[in-house]
Amino acid sequence: MEEAESVRRSAARLQQRGYELPVAFCHGTFGTGSWRWNIQSQTLSLSNVERAEVLPAVCDFARSASLWDTHTHLAESFLTAYGRQLDDTEQLVLFDAALLAAVEDVHHALVLRDGDALSTARSALRETVRRRSSADRREEWS
Repeated sequence: MEEAESVRRSAARLQQRGYELPVAFCHGTFGTGSWRWNIQSQTLSLSNVERAEVLPAVCDFARSASLWDTHTHLAESFLTAYGRQLDDTEQLVLFDAALLAAVEDVHHALVLRDGDALSTARSALRETVRRRSSADRREEWS
């Protein structure tokens, strides 16, 4: 029940703020599963681009953002490589985008009937709901 309500609130926030978000050509599923690191050239390549499209740029940050809480240097490195920082609106909806990305990953794993991916996606969804709920409580106290 908490997950469903969290998803509804996040979708509403994104819909409300969508017109303010900068758009970009996005990978669509930009997360660690799509990263290919070349140790020799020290370059990152991306795979799984079949869902690439023009979207709010924050959508490509959503899956990576879960790592930024525990590895803050990754956010700095990512945004430096991306060429800009998140604007205020993107920062405001980042957890919302992460939550909807987690739901999308659960759905995708169900469609593929991939038990390992489903377990990982469900875990990510629970963690993102927990973080979003904590952020909601902080906003209520402000």
